[in-house]
Amino acid sequence: MGALHEGHLSLLKKAREDNEEVVLSIFVNPTQFGAGEDYGRYPRQLDHDLEQAESIGADVVFVPEIQTIYPEGSDAVVIRLPGISDLWEGKSRPGHFDGVATVVARLLLLVQPDMTYFGQKDLQQSTVIKTMHNALGLPGKIKILPTLRESDGLAMSSRNVYLSSEDRANAPAIYRSLQMAQSKVTSNRDQETSVILRSIIDELSSICEVDYFDFVSLPEMTKLTKYRGSSALIAAARFGTTRLIDNIIVEAQTRL
Repeated sequence: MGALHEGHLSLLKKAREDNEEVVLSIFVNPTQFGAGEDYGRYPRQLDHDLEQAESIGADVVFVPEIQTIYPEGSDAVVIRLPGISDLWEGKSRPGHFDGVATVVARLLLLVQPDMTYFGQKDLQQSTVIKTMHNALGLPGKIKILPTLRESDGLAMSSRNVYLSSEDRANAPAIYRSLQMAQSKVTSNRDQETSVILRSIIDELSSICEVDYFDFVSLPEMTKLTKYRGSSALIAAARFGTTRLIDNIIVEAQTRL
């Protein structure tokens, strides 16, 4: 959605390494924002983004108008993946993944890529996209690349610019908490995960408003009560007015 940072540029660099031609799409998609969310103030810096894309060697930057993506209106066709779209981010942001799935399908059909690159920071989003991609037989392949982080561990995000100085100092705690949880979950495999995570959540809650912090299966994203392979720890928390998400893969996915 633009406001490119080093995480986005890492996707462009990998695409440049792998392919003869690279297309970057920039589109702040209105259908994935809920009522009261930050669509209107989402960072938009197209001139800067175009300079960054040129520096990496993108051949085409596709910046469509809303009517190009939704020629019949944004409600004419909606792609919904029941189940996974209702969990975690989907529960906190109803309709969010319907908007994501619909816009990604539309972009893939317009561009017809051989390979499309996404980042792991939006773990549930990437899982929704890969599930939809497989189910609909959309063009090309999907590749998910690791989350890029600031030197203090904070996951790179366009929304980080919203953080006050105090919240920016506190925000890396979300990743430290995930690291601590990973260590405890993997070393106490027979213990209930809710018991393991309770004290970590309590400590994190002292500096932010925790939306969720849990241990889930992959690729289903369903809550796990005890350790199993192919899993992840996921978190969402609000620092001041800024909502951040992050995750750690505990064991790699066995499919998708």
